[in-house]
Amino acid sequence: MQAPGFVDEVPNYRDDSLWPPWLTTPSTRRNHHLAPVTGLPPRALEQIFLYACDTYNLEEAMPSSWVERARDVMMAPIILSHVCTRWRNIANTTPRLWRNIVVSLSPTIPIHTGSMVGDFINKSNPYTINICFFVTNGPAKYSALDAEVDLLTGHECCLHPFREGVEYPWEDKRALCWPESIRHTAFNETSMQAIHSAAKFSKRWERAHFAGSMANYEKFLVHLRRPLYLPNLSSLGIHCGVDAGLDGGTFFLFEYAYSLRSLRMSNANFSEYVFPWTLLQRVHLAGTHSDEILDIAAHCPYLENFVVDDPWTDSTEPPVRQVVLQHLKSFSLTSYTGEVGGAHMHVIDNLVAPSILRITLSDPQCNAHIRPLQNLERLLQRSSACDTLQFLHLTLTPIEKDLIELLRITNCLVTLHIDRDPTAINLPPATGFFANLCNAETPLLPRLRTLSISGMDFTMEDLIFMLQARSRLGSGQVQPLKDVHSHLPNMGKFSNTLQTAALRSLRESGVAIRLNEAGAGHCGCVGC
Repeated sequence: MQAPGFVDEVPNYRDDSLWPPWLTTPSTRRNHHLAPVTGLPPRALEQIFLYACDTYNLEEAMPSSWVERARDVMMAPIILSHVCTRWRNIANTTPRLWRNIVVSLSPTIPIHTGSMVGDFINKSNPYTINICFFVTNGPAKYSALDAEVDLLTGHECCLHPFREGVEYPWEDKRALCWPESIRHTAFNETSMQAIHSAAKFSKRWERAHFAGSMANYEKFLVHLRRPLYLPNLSSLGIHCGVDAGLDGGTFFLFEYAYSLRSLRMSNANFSEYVFPWTLLQRVHLAGTHSDEILDIAAHCPYLENFVVDDPWTDSTEPPVRQVVLQHLKSFSLTSYTGEVGGAHMHVIDNLVAPSILRITLSDPQCNAHIRPLQNLERLLQRSSACDTLQFLHLTLTPIEKDLIELLRITNCLVTLHIDRDPTAINLPPATGFFANLCNAETPLLPRLRTLSISGMDFTMEDLIFMLQARSRLGSGQVQPLKDVHSHLPNMGKFSNTLQTAALRSLRESGVAIRLNEAGAGHCGCVGC
């Protein structure tokens, strides 16, 4: 967050509503904005400083132009420490403000960065550290991150926070194949010094993320000669290119992280290596062989959240091996390449999850020859989870018959999201979906409360029928549907009279529904 009165980075910026008047009113002495700040008592200054570093108030305390550029990033304390001497003293005596450290390891890394990392970690004593290393040189999408760091810190490479669950540019799930300039960039001596400075404090690491070619980090392993001591490490992320996948030697560095609960990595290869982390609760794998995925799952008996992106397999008939995950609550399987239909089936067909609550299945390239919904149906039946699943999100073009058969067995489903590619061809339209959903005698999904559908080829008549049928269901034993969100790509083909009739039926049946035309609003939704 920008410090009050720190206006050099944003010319002509003034929004008095963001700060109290005594902070924004210019001083009569040389009309200097910092004069009110330097005159504040230390107690008041400390409260403002802590508020300025609060990520949860970012949008409230930031100019709108900055929110778009740094929505998920709070300003590093070093920014505020440059405002005045008093604020610098507060920054240097508040350890918890310095615990989030991100270090760029690009070839242009400043020569003093190695010593800076150690200084910042010393300031954060005795708190645990969230640390991330990454390479930033490359195409425009990565150079933008350098510009953001410059904006936040005023240095070519310094600090900004690393937050769990935030999608940073170097964690882009669609960027599994990293640019050549990133994958083959060697770390210089300053880069290695920065890593070694942080490694000296490894016992205080709480979250760690390594991004870039693992060939670079091998130099680190050679010089270190021993695993890191990581008694407090709870979250680990390792992201590299497909030509420099992770193997057993890489994990030598993190072998003693016995407290690890969250693991996120890409292109992992655990062949002939004993998986060391058995207490994991959250695992996110990208670009990993389906056999490796099942091996990792088999070593994680306490797994609760399992995310798999772009699995792959080199076998047309992979061996059958069932992995039972008794505690699994959420499972997500995604394909971006369209080449992993067999890998999808291999993973789904070998999992048993009796406690599953949420499933997300995404395959935008899925075609009529790949029918993952049948595999998903077998997973639920094999796991005896038909009565436990409550949330289902499908991002694919489902075959109507397979979709209806799947929904018939999900008796307790509360929320259903279907995102279908509206440009798909040679697939039958789902004209009977609403009719089956709202059949008064044997309705699908009796406990459904929220329905979100986009890109499906429904007609306006189908919609009107659904609304009328839903009004009948509401008077019986079935709970009435409360929220429907539908995207109808052929909405413009119908007259305003039909649309008005549909909305009138909507109000009479008590169903809340949003009818969205393609291109309406910033996300294609009307009124959102």
